[in-house]
Amino acid sequence: MKKILAIIVLLCALGVSASAADMTFTPEGEGKWIYCNNPEAIRNQDLMNSDDNPPSYIMNNENLEPDLYDFLICHINYTDSNGGYGAGYEIEVDVELTAVEDSEITINKAFFEAVEDESFIFSDGTWSKETNKFGCINGLASMLGVNLSQLNGAWLYEAKPYEPVTVELKKGETIWLSDYMDDYTSIGYHKPSQILGELSLNYGKMNFNVAAFKTGDELKDRSSFDPNAKFGKYSYTRTEKGIADSLPKVNVDLEYTIDNTYKDGEYIKNKVFNQYQPDGYVTDAWCTNLNPQDDIWSKDISVQSDLLTLTYKDDSKLDYYGSNVKEKEKNNLWIWDPYHSDTAEYPGASTWYNREDYVPNYELSVKRSNQGYGCSMGNYCVTEAYNLKVKNVTNKDKYFEYVAETSSNIAVYVEDENGKHSGLLKDESSPAKKDTMASVLIPANSEKEFTINMVLPINYVGGIRNSFRVCNESHIDKYYEDYADEPRAEQGPITTGVLASEVKDELPKEVKDIINGNYDSYELLKTNTGYMLRWIEWDGCPYYYTSEWGKVKTIYYLDKNYKIKDKYEFNKLIQLAVYYDGYYYVEDADGNRFKSADGQKWENYNHRMPLANITFNKSKPSKWAEKEVKRAYSLDVAPYRYKDTLVYTDNMTREKFCIILANMLKAKDKLPTEQNVKFSDTTREEVSLLGTAGIISGYEDGTFKPNNSITREEASMLLYKTAQYMGYNDFYEDYKLSDYKYADDEEIGEWAKEAVYQMNKAEIMTGMGDDMFSPKSNYTNEQSISTIMRLYDLQNKPKSTPTPTLAPTPEPTEVPTTEETDIPETDGGETTVQEN
Repeated sequence: MKKILAIIVLLCALGVSASAADMTFTPEGEGKWIYCNNPEAIRNQDLMNSDDNPPSYIMNNENLEPDLYDFLICHINYTDSNGGYGAGYEIEVDVELTAVEDSEITINKAFFEAVEDESFIFSDGTWSKETNKFGCINGLASMLGVNLSQLNGAWLYEAKPYEPVTVELKKGETIWLSDYMDDYTSIGYHKPSQILGELSLNYGKMNFNVAAFKTGDELKDRSSFDPNAKFGKYSYTRTEKGIADSLPKVNVDLEYTIDNTYKDGEYIKNKVFNQYQPDGYVTDAWCTNLNPQDDIWSKDISVQSDLLTLTYKDDSKLDYYGSNVKEKEKNNLWIWDPYHSDTAEYPGASTWYNREDYVPNYELSVKRSNQGYGCSMGNYCVTEAYNLKVKNVTNKDKYFEYVAETSSNIAVYVEDENGKHSGLLKDESSPAKKDTMASVLIPANSEKEFTINMVLPINYVGGIRNSFRVCNESHIDKYYEDYADEPRAEQGPITTGVLASEVKDELPKEVKDIINGNYDSYELLKTNTGYMLRWIEWDGCPYYYTSEWGKVKTIYYLDKNYKIKDKYEFNKLIQLAVYYDGYYYVEDADGNRFKSADGQKWENYNHRMPLANITFNKSKPSKWAEKEVKRAYSLDVAPYRYKDTLVYTDNMTREKFCIILANMLKAKDKLPTEQNVKFSDTTREEVSLLGTAGIISGYEDGTFKPNNSITREEASMLLYKTAQYMGYNDFYEDYKLSDYKYADDEEIGEWAKEAVYQMNKAEIMTGMGDDMFSPKSNYTNEQSISTIMRLYDLQNKPKSTPTPTLAPTPEPTEVPTTEETDIPETDGGETTVQEN
């Protein structure tokens, strides 16, 4: 780690030394930082597959050399329709990694997040709808490897682990980063998103290019990708993109000594340096995440040295030079730092240039105002590390505290000899206010070394005012672990109805035209005559999107066949709607509530919304199954509608098992397209397609018995046949020669034994603990989803011609030959059933 010269601050008459420490940061180095936030708002013309524009990249980084690369790609979906008068559509932002020559890439970690975590929160006797923070904090916590909580404990963010993946690519081969992110999804209209991660280019050369796509019928469909698309040129939007010659971290080393003369709560003075204060400026509140050239109020106290310099090669820069500028004085390199403007086209005489002599991205001067032209640099997701050595020479314990004054939801955590500690998030506030964000005990007559880390998440303003102080008592009461142990407010689903995506295939064209591809952004509420259709994407934060309300504030009334029969346009966006006991209830963005019997004549309603009468699903998957269940939803293996209906420890039905199994095959592009097998008691397409694949065959009487619970041995048969169908061939040549036998082997049907032991060898189903398989026991919902996801991850060794291989027909006629609908297992406990 790079360090700056340590500064010793001696505490004297004021308790904290009058000789202020130099607050000068240096970059971490050790790699590169790829940052893409330009244009922040992705429009139709920025897409690879826009209907009316040529394909275009967002950012191009070509011929990168072996190194360690951290990256942040953060954008907002600003597409539109109907010439700008209609709401846009869902999009996907992705990273194309192409080998320029034979290369090896290790993806160390990669996290995707689109702000969609809206849910009903029940507290204080009522339900309200809340939206997760716009800084995409889930991904940030995982990237930092630190659990985070809001200061008041309202939101908790758990750092998720990531298993590194190494990929060898031949020259010209391409992979997409989306295939290596479990939580990858589409981005709703006007919603922000973030891709945050790290990769190593071990050898070779690669292109790291950012592209955006209009979401089609299938997530991650890159068939419209055009490698010859337009270069992702810089556009002047007060945002940047480029590469920094350092990992996203800056350091400052400081030393302080505490003696008996200090005053309780006294702030420590430090000295900052910048272009306006080259000799230093002493202050007890220094400003970070801010370019002094672009802020007239805080320029004197800005440390400036915390801002990483970004550069971006882009030939479009050559088009903006004035006619008098000589060719040898031109260059194609944009530089984003405190010394250059962020201007592209000639903005006018206020730059002190005439048009003919104008230079884009020109050098700034402190002798004139550059407000609005200096690079607007927030240093997003860059860790600002205060490496501290504090000596307490008194006979009493003291607390060294970090205080921040800002309206932004910054993250702060402490790191010491015990590693990283859980951190705090400040939460948004207006106006800015001071909060203690770190408090470290310095025992009497001792010395302690530690680091206080501060990070500004995306979508918040910079200009953080930072301070240190020494106190007799800590001003922080609780951390993540304390809040995690407390009873949490009850949470329900994101809707009181169903998402339009769940009935997409049943909707007529007139409704699809309104939805315009935003199927997860519309809710259908069941009424006594049909359905109410409304936009729900912004329910938890309506005022973030005020300018766009007019495009989506109309509610539509559909009949039982989903045909439009009426509509009603409100003055403001509706953020909550309920149909209960024959009445429509709505709540607008200002919290005003209305009630109507027919959906047209509305009267004021001054009571609580009747949400307490709605029963939400409170079931959560067991801890061991949580990751696989969440991934199954994100990959559409488990239908999203199950998220709000499944009781995870209940028995899985045969039909639901087949639906999930078929979705898994579909996700791997291995599901048949023809329905050649029919059953008399179900019309589900997924069941029929599995019959076509030879995975299920039903009962002798032509039935499928869709609502029966599936047993463990039935599940093993289905999984075994699916593995064979997928071409997996790493099985026992003869399972009977295996050295391993379950203790209850005699209870396993002879028709199922081969499947049971082959699935054990493949580590798909490995038993219930104590060498027991429990073949006749029912399979639970979470066990089923988890083991199907294991099958999804199975490393195939395909045969030359993958063909269905049917397992033996069950001997007992009452047992289905190949239908099963549940799969997971356990450690052997009753309440926590897990497959190992």
